[in-house]
Amino acid sequence: MSLTPVIAWLAQTALRAQSAKARGTAGELLAVELFRHAGYITGHSRHYKSGDAWVYDEIANRKKRLEVKISKVGVNGEYKFCLRKESGKGKTDYRKSDVLVLICLSKSGSFTVFVTNTVNVGDVWNIGLPGKLAGYAGKYAGWKSSSRKVKLPCDIVANSAR
Repeated sequence: MSLTPVIAWLAQTALRAQSAKARGTAGELLAVELFRHAGYITGHSRHYKSGDAWVYDEIANRKKRLEVKISKVGVNGEYKFCLRKESGKGKTDYRKSDVLVLICLSKSGSFTVFVTNTVNVGDVWNIGLPGKLAGYAGKYAGWKSSSRKVKLPCDIVANSAR
C-alpha cells in the first residue's frame, strides 16, 4: 500500500514548518491521516482536555485519544520528544491520552512512526531517539510501526475516566 499524496504533503508541510506549533499541527494531521489510510475511523474533537485527535478502536468499541509528537533531527543528530511539561507551562501531557504517536521526520521528508499505549511509557518527561533509525533495536523498538500501515497497539488500556 503506497502513501497518499495527502500524507506526503503533510510530511512536507511539517518539515517546512517555521514554528513548533505549526509542525505539531501538521504532525497531528499526519497521524490522523495515517490511521485513516490504514482503515481506522479518525477525527478531531475539542471535548478532551489534552489533544483533540482520536482514532476509533473497534475492539474496545470506543474512541482512543492520540497524543502526537513530531520531531526533526536536531543539531545533536537525535530526535527529541517532550512528552510533558511542568504544570502551567503548556498543554503537553501524554498521560491524558490513550495512545502516544511519535513521528521522526527526516530531512528529506520521509518519516518513521512509533506507536504505543500511554501506560507503556512510564513516568518519563522526554524521549530521545537516534537520528539514524535503520536497524534501531533500542528501548522503543517495539513501538515502531509501518508508516504504510499504522496500527493501534492491541493492548491499549484506558488510563483515565471518560
